[in-house]
Amino acid sequence: MYPLDHKHTATVTIGRCIGNEPMEDDRWQEFIRELGIIVRTRGLRVYTYKAMGTGHWADSRGEFITEESCTYVYELGEAAASITASLLHDLAMKYEQDSIALVLGQTIFC
Repeated sequence: MYPLDHKHTATVTIGRCIGNEPMEDDRWQEFIRELGIIVRTRGLRVYTYKAMGTGHWADSRGEFITEESCTYVYELGEAAASITASLLHDLAMKYEQDSIALVLGQTIFC
């Protein structure tokens, strides 16, 4: 267990597809906006805000999907990590996603 003041570098990525089909433009923009609210309210310092790209994923049947994706990279305190994971789970359910990718790591400046 880390001390309470331990900070993670959090990376969160969402994808646009519901199954193999892209969600509608308005809904995708709302999904991105709601994720941004979680990042801004739970994060300590945001390093990358709303980086857009293309993701390549395997769905629950193992079929590969290419879809638009959106990624945020930010600093997250240890105490906020579990509630953030819970909020992301709720957001995934709301937008009919299999999951939202959350990676917690330690930044090392070299």
